[in-house]
Amino acid sequence: MPVLTPALPATRPTARPAPRTFSTALCRRPFGLIGAWLPNFGDLPAAHDPGNPSRRGHGAAVVLNSDSPTLPTALLIETADVLVRPGDRAVLGPSSDGGYYLLGLKAEHRRLFEDIAWSTERVAEQTLERAREINLEVHRLPVWYDVDDVDSLRRLRAELGRPDSGTHRLDAHHPHRAKATAALVNSLWRDRDFSRRVEGFMPVRANARLSRATIAVLFKGKL
Repeated sequence: MPVLTPALPATRPTARPAPRTFSTALCRRPFGLIGAWLPNFGDLPAAHDPGNPSRRGHGAAVVLNSDSPTLPTALLIETADVLVRPGDRAVLGPSSDGGYYLLGLKAEHRRLFEDIAWSTERVAEQTLERAREINLEVHRLPVWYDVDDVDSLRRLRAELGRPDSGTHRLDAHHPHRAKATAALVNSLWRDRDFSRRVEGFMPVRANARLSRATIAVLFKGKL
């Protein structure tokens, strides 16, 4: 099962083996990992054709985001289990911000990528609408989050800071222990300027009574 991981534009997309710890220990069959650096998620079908995995010799393809490092491993296993069942279907993992962190397909369905307001809170909703238009069954995973603002960064740090009990690692609600990410976050937090900016940031909704001028001064240069 090939896994496509979109990230920020960088270099030409290249293929590389999947991480050994997941591919050999948890997956029931071999799969490949293809890194994709695209300016817009809607460009994915033209660049990699995730909807037609048979061209690469696989029975399904999964598109994963690159900013949910603590995504529970159980959700990836659930995705694989659903996609190996007979019959055409999709798997969608909705994000808390209205997008999605995962999309799994067994056949070519380009309509799922059309007429989508990318980078908005309507992405998952519109994708489900496209699926209904073509009568495609969709298996929905639990909502998870991606790291794209200060609040989600704080949540990530809190999760990474919890002691690892070693139990319930395959629970759908148990965050993945992302050791490399934890090391990076810890190194960033040791930077006094970085931690001061993050801890000093106050969401506007929590301080709705502040004037526009006060808010402008408060947030200037914080992020």
